[in-house]
Amino acid sequence: MSDFYLVSSDYCGFETPRACSIVKEVDIPVFSGKGLLVEISPPIIGQTYGFGCDDIHRIVITQRFAGESLAAIDKWPCHVHVLCPSSTVNGEVSPDKQNLLHIACAEIYRSETECNLNHAQI
Repeated sequence: MSDFYLVSSDYCGFETPRACSIVKEVDIPVFSGKGLLVEISPPIIGQTYGFGCDDIHRIVITQRFAGESLAAIDKWPCHVHVLCPSSTVNGEVSPDKQNLLHIACAEIYRSETECNLNHAQI
């Protein structure tokens, strides 16, 4: 079951809602401290970001605006930065800025229905 859905009208390739399942919280000091490592479906086409035929199945999201938190979301949709880890060490995401490629700004919604309803109005 998905924890939330990700979509963006501002970035090509993010127009279709993606189901997101939280893997774990990660420390990302360069992006407001905390982020979430999430598994996404469908995956993002990796070729667009230099990964060749390897699609992107896991991303890191962080809150986009000051005062918002992914730990306890109280206002939906929540605006987020979408980061792609370029590598992992022993399966762990490095919080180093050079390891995180910013690929989009997006919104997360509680349900696919909310995502589709709100996104269709944009």
